[in-house]
Amino acid sequence: MNMIYLLNHAIFAAFLSLITVEVGISVLGLAGYREYWKRMKPYLMPMWEINGTFAVFYVVAFEAMYPQLLTLVGTAYIAPALVAGLFFILRNAFLSYSEYIGSEKHEKRLVSVYGISTVIVAVLAISILTSAVSGTGVSVPLQSISIAAFANAFNILAILSIVLISIFCVKALFGFRGNAVLDIGIVALGILGMMIGAYVGPSYLLFSLRSNLDFALFVFELLFLFVVAVLHASEKRLARFLVLPWLFSAILAFTVFQYPYLFGMEVNMLAYTASGTVSGYVILITVAGGLMLAASLLFLLYMSMRRAIVIPSASRRNRKKA
Repeated sequence: MNMIYLLNHAIFAAFLSLITVEVGISVLGLAGYREYWKRMKPYLMPMWEINGTFAVFYVVAFEAMYPQLLTLVGTAYIAPALVAGLFFILRNAFLSYSEYIGSEKHEKRLVSVYGISTVIVAVLAISILTSAVSGTGVSVPLQSISIAAFANAFNILAILSIVLISIFCVKALFGFRGNAVLDIGIVALGILGMMIGAYVGPSYLLFSLRSNLDFALFVFELLFLFVVAVLHASEKRLARFLVLPWLFSAILAFTVFQYPYLFGMEVNMLAYTASGTVSGYVILITVAGGLMLAASLLFLLYMSMRRAIVIPSASRRNRKKA
């Protein structure tokens, strides 16, 4: 497998994993403000900054790795990308505003706007992804898209499935206790929805399992998910550490199933890949930049988590002294 393709999609898998978690946080936050939001908010504040940074990193890396393909992708998806960008800004603004609102009533309203904006961004992003995979509603010669890119069975099922998977991932990540059978059913429906959508739509490449490697990866991801689901149902802390690696590996596995095509089988990405001496520099700079970015973002997340733990503890001590 081409190293640039694998590296590009590894960055994409990391970005999509973080976005999926944020979608789950938004949905659960809208569903139960008091029950879920207060526990998730300290971890969400650094996450939205991380997601924005990863988005920029992926776009820059994509431009360096597939310079000739950027014109096609950028022209075809300029309209939905701009709309998603506007709601992305709106989401950031209202989440920031919610930090400085003392009234829980007003904070809840701002959080609701944030959650709805995040879901809209996710719907547009998933629609772009599914149409890029399947080619539905996309005219490669004209570099344009139609409404069919959004209104098709594969896209609709993918949106619903990713929302279900995001809910399970967030519940496992934060250790939310509930009906174990319901949680397992949610993620099972999500996976089943993705598979049905891939079969009824033209995106057969996702699950065609054209090689032994594809089949082995598919079985591995199912077994990995089974382990995470059992650990979560058993209320084992290990599930919180394994759910994100599973999500990342599952997204990366799907890109392997698709290799090396885009827009159905109309575009072979290998034909647009940076080559020669440039490819070596692209790999070196991307890896170095990715490691620096990952280290700084992990430190930011660690400091935010530490703040979330230390401040409530200090408040409790102060109340006891009083």
